[in-house]
Amino acid sequence: TAAAPARAAPRPRLREVLPREAHERLTTWYEDKNAMDPPFWRDGAQVQMSKAECPCDGQGGSGKVPLTFGEFDVEAARPVDVFNVLADWQKQTAWDPTVSQVQEVLGDWGRREGVRGLEMVYPTGIFLVPPREVFEWAAFNASFERQEFWVVYSTLNNGPLQKALGAADGTVPAQNCLGGYWIRPRPGGGAHVVFTQHVNPHPPLMLSAKLVFTVSWGKQIDYINLLRHRAQKQSSLGWAENRTMLPEELLREPPAAERPAASSSVFEETDVGFFRLFGDARPSIASPSRWSSVAARAATASLCAAVLATAAASVAAVCRRRRPARAAA
Repeated sequence: TAAAPARAAPRPRLREVLPREAHERLTTWYEDKNAMDPPFWRDGAQVQMSKAECPCDGQGGSGKVPLTFGEFDVEAARPVDVFNVLADWQKQTAWDPTVSQVQEVLGDWGRREGVRGLEMVYPTGIFLVPPREVFEWAAFNASFERQEFWVVYSTLNNGPLQKALGAADGTVPAQNCLGGYWIRPRPGGGAHVVFTQHVNPHPPLMLSAKLVFTVSWGKQIDYINLLRHRAQKQSSLGWAENRTMLPEELLREPPAAERPAASSSVFEETDVGFFRLFGDARPSIASPSRWSSVAARAATASLCAAVLATAAASVAAVCRRRRPARAAA
């Protein structure tokens, strides 16, 4: 009897790959301070951007924007509380004023890829400048033993989402090629969050993404403060530390026999990002000219909206706050 043909090895699912990519950026690229502009500080939070501008655009585009990074503490809330706030798309508009609409894009993404599909609309607040619309994948990872959590977003290869729902009238597509939040316990209590974003909001002509970040970084701190407050409110509910609002399929990997083979992916369209999602070696952040792409949230922090909210305003000098010097040991 002829042997049955071997089943193709299952490829990594988006739920596996997106947090892995975010982890690499936060543990290697973010740690390379020579590749970063000096940080901005306020309210115990910092944000900064990469010196390099890197490819991030939609299908057929060639736009380049810097990556942004940051970190902050959350007092009076556990890591799981921060995680639950970021994972709860249904309530985001209740606390995040930069977002006017959040919808789940229905499909079998959870079963096949372990991710959720989302559509989000960010009003610009500027007359005649239309809202920005984002279609993105959201991946989640939770270790209740270590109280360590990941929430990662990507607009790359989002064609299936756009096909399933269709663009909202009067909006302009925007991208967050990879956004991720790494949430861990803070020594002494609370949570510590490190994050990265790679957002292309397609600002009006004559405004570079770097300039937009420079004049709008305070809006990101405003978003962080809102997230802190919401996490503290979530903590007051008294949920168990292993309770989340996510279905099991978004938190656990299925047996290998139930995972999709390499040929069954719906994520084969080409987008402009700067790494190959499945398997290619990733170049150093110091070599942006070599970055290419195939696929990879903010709840896209507030950058899409904040960026465009400043477009009509005059570009005034901003106060750059540096890290205070540490006291001698």
